[in-house]
Amino acid sequence: EIEQQNLVVKLHSVALYLCMFSRMVSSIGYYGLSLSITSLAGNKYLNLFLGGVLELPAYCAAVFILNR
Repeated sequence: EIEQQNLVVKLHSVALYLCMFSRMVSSIGYYGLSLSITSLAGNKYLNLFLGGVLELPAYCAAVFILNR
């Protein structure tokens, strides 16, 4: 009984650390791309507009995914 509870706690801890790590990596990637989008080659205003257009479907998808 105690060993099984310890195993469950360890598995939850591993899952928590994996979620924290994936959140950190995705946040770093998102902010890195969003802050450097105007320094890409081409027109910086067009790049900013395209970045905003690409974020709209992501926001809509996030609403549907989080409401499941």
